Amino acid sequence: MKVITPLFKDSVFIITHSEYVHDIAFSPNGLILASAEERPDVVNLWNIQDRTKDRTFSGHTHAVSSIAFHSRGHMLASGSYDTTVRIWNVEDGQVSSILQAHNQPVKTVAFSPVADIVASGSEDATIKLWDARAGTLLLNLEGHSTSVETIAFSPDGQFLVSGSSDTTIKCWDTQTGTLVRTVAGHADTVRALAYHANGMVLASGSSDQSVKVWDIVSGGHIYTYHGSFESVSSLGFSPDGNTLMCAYFRDDFLLKLIDASTGRERQTVIGMSDEIVSAVFHPDGTMIAAGGGGRSGGTIEIWQVVHQYA
Repeated sequence: MKVITPLFKDSVFIITHSEYVHDIAFSPNGLILASAEERPDVVNLWNIQDRTKDRTFSGHTHAVSSIAFHSRGHMLASGSYDTTVRIWNVEDGQVSSILQAHNQPVKTVAFSPVADIVASGSEDATIKLWDARAGTLLLNLEGHSTSVETIAFSPDGQFLVSGSSDTTIKCWDTQTGTLVRTVAGHADTVRALAYHANGMVLASGSSDQSVKVWDIVSGGHIYTYHGSFESVSSLGFSPDGNTLMCAYFRDDFLLKLIDASTGRERQTVIGMSDEIVSAVFHPDGTMIAAGGGGRSGGTIEIWQVVHQYA
């Protein structure tokens, strides 16, 4: 039987920054890559086709920690250490809403894939769901004992999962705010979460150096993958669901590609001499972008993904 295995080619291009890159995100149409920077507290939008900076969104008063595009691409949310979430109009760069309810830095933001709802997780141990258009608070989710580091919506938008420095993963009903289940298994901070497109499988990455894959419907454990002796920083399933990408806090831009079903390692990629904080697949699966930084500043490196039969 032929198996299609994604493989990296050399970097398509590299973007260097004067400051550390905290997060990156592709627009839904794949034409724009957004990056969140430590200073001067801005979000930059990069044109993927001509490899130039398209525009800059500024307004936060401290580092931007997390960014997310609306599923239609017309809005972008940014969470910051200034405790706020800003909703930007992508077309003109204007702020449509400033969401203020957290009392500690916002560590992670995510848009619902099916509604104008944005979620934010904070060091204050809460998750908040907002109406992105009206700028109003819809739900306040409490249950974690310490900082919420990562969140992700299910593909149908019915559930939200959250990972925390309390080492647990929690699954919430987005309509009622009810805690559906708590999943335990990591021994340190849960730093990354990624839903499979089928909505039944969830991957989690932790400072305990492991990636765990779960049946999130039952809470059952499927497999554990150990790819490095460093903390996991970012995870992502390929658009076809066959590959799980794992990124690590290392000083050599380490990425691992594994078979999403079995956990078998397919490829290791080492890029520039910086650590990765965020890594994402292009919406069509043809590229992977990774952003992070080091003592010399920030870096975004983009690779082309080719497919070979093995």
